[in-house]
Amino acid sequence: MSMNFKRRLPIPQEIREEMPLPQDLAEKKKDFDAQVAAVLKGEDPRRLLIIGPCSADR
Repeated sequence: MSMNFKRRLPIPQEIREEMPLPQDLAEKKKDFDAQVAAVLKGEDPRRLLIIGPCSADR
């Protein structure tokens, strides 16, 4: 079966290059990532809910 693609989805690196994250948001993401890591390590009593996969993901 042959597939015809209307357009190719960009890879994450292409998106980062086209739309770079401002420095203030990069710092917020870094802090958020640290909070998530603490939950996964059991250092934070909160629970983490992961929903997915995204239909746009390869």
